[in-house]
Amino acid sequence: MDKILGQLVEYVTTTLLCVQNKLDARDKTKTHIFVPHKPQHNFLSHIESKLKEATTRLEKQLAEEQAARLRAKDIAKLHNMHHGILEQVVIL
Repeated sequence: MDKILGQLVEYVTTTLLCVQNKLDARDKTKTHIFVPHKPQHNFLSHIESKLKEATTRLEKQLAEEQAARLRAKDIAKLHNMHHGILEQVVIL
C-alpha cells in the first residue's frame, strides 16, 4: 500500500508540475487568452486539496488494513492456542 501511495503522490506531483509549466509557458508567450494568476492558483490549490484528500483517505485505509491484519494474527494465535489445548486434552 505504501508503494501505491508513493506512486500516487509521484504521479500527482508530476502532473502539477506539468500543469504549472504549461500555465507559465502560456503566460510567457501571451499568445493565448489571458489567464489571471489567481485562477491558476485556485486551480492548483484545488488539485492540491484533492491530493491531500486522496492521501488522507489512503492513509486511513492503510491504517484500517494494518489493524485488520493485527486482529487476524491475534485471532489466529488464539485459534492455534485453543487447538493445541484440545489436542493435549485428546492425548490425555
